[in-house]
Amino acid sequence: MFSKEEKSIAPSQPEPEKDEEQPFNMKNGIVLGKMSEMEETLRHLQPYLPRSFDELSSDWGRQKILERALQILVEAMVDIGEHIIAISASTPCETSAQVMIRLQDLGVIADASRYVPMVRFRNFLVHQYEQVDLTILYSLVTKRLNDFEEFVSEIRKYVERD
Repeated sequence: MFSKEEKSIAPSQPEPEKDEEQPFNMKNGIVLGKMSEMEETLRHLQPYLPRSFDELSSDWGRQKILERALQILVEAMVDIGEHIIAISASTPCETSAQVMIRLQDLGVIADASRYVPMVRFRNFLVHQYEQVDLTILYSLVTKRLNDFEEFVSEIRKYVERD
């Protein structure tokens, strides 16, 4: 270990060479990691999916597991989008919903309108969690989970083509 005085005279480490491929590597590493997180969350979510609305409405623990899983999935989508936007040298978006729209504008995803409602639901979960409408939650987990899979598929195609 160097003392403060020794650190000031210790030889500095050379700066790493700038790699022209760095954005691609960063995109692959960070974006692929977030995509894996989404796929893993979707796999772990399967045993908690309700068979009926009554099963969901009578199980507080299941509700909270599903709410948190949806929050994680949407946050991963937004993180992926923000990272791709940064790499593309676009200006940052002001809202998470705008991230999806920008991804569409950049040709990364086909239809932002498929994902924007989930982003808005995530915002509702985070900021008004005491008022979650179980009908919406039930609809999302029984009818819209494939949207997350489609998002991962679209991002994978984008990463592979770049």
